[in-house]
Amino acid sequence: PPFLEDAFKYGVDVVPVTDSRSLEVSFPVRFTGSDLGPRIALDAWRRCSPFQYIGTTLGHEGPQSLLLLLQRRGLATGLGAAIAEENESFAVVSVSIELTSLGLERRSEVLSLLFGCLRLLRESPPWPPELIEENIRLSEAGWSTAETPGASDAVTRLVGNMQKYRDCPSEYIAGGGRLVSDPALPQLITALLALLVPSNAMLV
Repeated sequence: PPFLEDAFKYGVDVVPVTDSRSLEVSFPVRFTGSDLGPRIALDAWRRCSPFQYIGTTLGHEGPQSLLLLLQRRGLATGLGAAIAEENESFAVVSVSIELTSLGLERRSEVLSLLFGCLRLLRESPPWPPELIEENIRLSEAGWSTAETPGASDAVTRLVGNMQKYRDCPSEYIAGGGRLVSDPALPQLITALLALLVPSNAMLV
């Protein structure tokens, strides 16, 4: 279970059958049970999608990115961030790093760079509005150019969205994961960054 204290005391080494080297760092995000620690309201999480903005920044491949730094040190070849699990009680967000042989040997250095990047985001001024606007524009572009689903797929998606976004405005039912501007978004990003710390991390 992701919220038991013992879950954060260990890392898990998995020996693959094929030649594969990766490091996955997962962070649970609670929606309920304030007695278990900080939490984020489920309706705000689904309405604003705060991890979308953090994940895009972590996965950036351009100059001054975390991935470029790891590549220059010969430690990694790829990096991605995504929501690995989500239900009514919690979500698990993960950062996956494809390691080189050297990166596998120096995993502690890789982790130090990842957590250093997250600390920098945490300690920086409020999330830049231009980054929020860029993500929303990209989401709109993806939405407007997406293929029109078939009738069966469309109905299935709408039924799922009616349940998932039942506490959100009606436009979310049709839009699904489409990003929208929300006054609460900067505060939610800050609250989520506060959970992306070593003491709340599980390693595989």
